[in-house]
Amino acid sequence: MANSEREQAFFGGWRRRTLTPSTDTAWGDPQIRNGEFDIASGQAGILLPDPAIEAATPLGAPMVLVNRGPGGLQVRDSDGSLLDVLGTDVGARLMLRQREPQLWSIKRHAFRTVLNGAGLPAQTFNLDLAVNEANANILRKIVAMGYTGAAAAFVRVRVRAGVLLGSVSVGQPSVWSGLTESGVSWFAGSVWLLTLEPNVTLGGAGGRGGRGGIPGTGSAPGIAGEAGGRAVRTEIALRLELQSGAVLFGGGGGGGGGSSSSTILTVQGGGGGGARGVRMTAAGALLLNDGGQASGIAQRGNPGAAHSAGGGGIGAGGGGNGGRGGFAAQAGEAGTIGANGGAGGAAGIAISYSSGAGAPVVLTGASQIIGTTVLE
Repeated sequence: MANSEREQAFFGGWRRRTLTPSTDTAWGDPQIRNGEFDIASGQAGILLPDPAIEAATPLGAPMVLVNRGPGGLQVRDSDGSLLDVLGTDVGARLMLRQREPQLWSIKRHAFRTVLNGAGLPAQTFNLDLAVNEANANILRKIVAMGYTGAAAAFVRVRVRAGVLLGSVSVGQPSVWSGLTESGVSWFAGSVWLLTLEPNVTLGGAGGRGGRGGIPGTGSAPGIAGEAGGRAVRTEIALRLELQSGAVLFGGGGGGGGGSSSSTILTVQGGGGGGARGVRMTAAGALLLNDGGQASGIAQRGNPGAAHSAGGGGIGAGGGGNGGRGGFAAQAGEAGTIGANGGAGGAAGIAISYSSGAGAPVVLTGASQIIGTTVLE
């Protein structure tokens, strides 16, 4: 079985259960989507989640079943109809394709090497992020829980409903897998699952607006807006689940400052608007993404926030206006008046990953990720 398939086996939690021969057993909590089953002899059945709770089983998300044997594992739909019978050390990966009527796809895999320990993370950690937080470092958290880096780890990170995750600056990702912490590094084969519950906002910091040009200085172009920040950075394999209403986005770029006259003091450029993004104090308190400053009676740019972008300030005496700050994962607008208006800040990246991590896989909610996913 390929590494990506081994990794996907752990998303959604893993449990081992003993089944009674000649009996059908309900799957149970559909949020735990993977399991090993022991059948001492004969055959026993496992019933997939029934329609009443199937909403917790996302469409297209894998469920993995492994028969530890030696009996046969009957895989049944919730109505009892037989889908497949799995022999000893045989597993299947199922996906719910359609809810009404229920339609499952099923694909067998030889799980012998997995059951012997190859590719299985030796340690499992569960993290709940239940309050607003800046620059969450996953490795730092599990090192504090006792991880030594001596074996691969599977880390399930669940961000609770309504929580905001952000960053103290555009130079730091809002959530990072971490690389080395107190001398501990990730063991090869480690993987993490990031689950965003309903209405979670995970965004990079928004860029600040650029200052309007300073008149009477001999050169008075507007200043460029600040680039937006990254939302997520990973150094190990990552899978994501975004539930209803959750959003993950790169910070917007700040608006560029408006141009001023280089000789006439009353021709003043407006400040660029602050971008949308989740900027925080180190303690997790929300901050605004400042608009750019302006001289004299020209207007300062309006600030951006976690859910909004700020407009540019209006110039005075014929000076240029500041550009609007960028929305989620959008570049800021340039300040006005020809080439002398400050450039808008670049859009922030949604997800950045290392070559060793491989491209992240989104299990559910891909349309709720705003911005690019890039190898860096």
